[in-house]
Amino acid sequence: MKKMNLNGNNHNSGNLPNANNPNQHELLCRLARYLNEQLPEGTLVFKGGLFLGEYTGVPRYTQGVDVSIASGSIYASIRQVLTMFGEQLVSEGVIVSYEVCDEVVEGRSGGAKYRDSTNRVLLSVDISLIGHIRSVVVRDTEVAGTVRLSSVEQMLADKLTVLYSRKRFRRSKDLFDAWQIISTCQIDLEELGKCLAARDLLPLPVDKAPFNEAHYGELKHAYDRLVIRNETTQELMVKPDYDEIVSVVGKFTIPFMEAEV
Repeated sequence: MKKMNLNGNNHNSGNLPNANNPNQHELLCRLARYLNEQLPEGTLVFKGGLFLGEYTGVPRYTQGVDVSIASGSIYASIRQVLTMFGEQLVSEGVIVSYEVCDEVVEGRSGGAKYRDSTNRVLLSVDISLIGHIRSVVVRDTEVAGTVRLSSVEQMLADKLTVLYSRKRFRRSKDLFDAWQIISTCQIDLEELGKCLAARDLLPLPVDKAPFNEAHYGELKHAYDRLVIRNETTQELMVKPDYDEIVSVVGKFTIPFMEAEV
């Protein structure tokens, strides 16, 4: 991992964007736009919390930009772009250090972290290598202009993948995201089924279902502790009751457990 620690007297930490400052969102959008503009067309597929609001209309707070690539051969160019972005932020006094991962392989992400004067991660980018990116749309976004974006079905499949794994207990935000997608978006069930099948999750395994007796209480505890903020205003978002989450997400996934799609 390449690390750059550049501390100087001209860095004013009082002006740094943070979780209570809308500049955090502006900085994330700037990072996403920079990646999209600096790299060859077709290189990146954007996904994750920053872009989820493009589908749901309600952006959820996140500290990072999530991206998929289909080949590791492009990562050297991505690393250079991430380094240039870090140097630019350092020169502006926005951050004091950054670190860029040397490589990306399947199962281990690459990307970068950008830190303020307290060594707190101000923003990050996560680059995941996925050999076959299945479901992509080209869309005009408020975040970064015209981008290649994971379809809403692919984003939901990503959330369900987490919920049907042990990661569910430390990533309860994915439960909220799944509920929000199901509640607000038109889902192509056939396409979702194909996205799940590509992850070997069709049919959904009943024994790993997030709401069964073995997992219900632990997941509820994680969800109750979850704090959700609006990405642009930083205001707290109202979470639905856990029972509503169970009802909406649970009922939606039943046909996929039965492999009827």
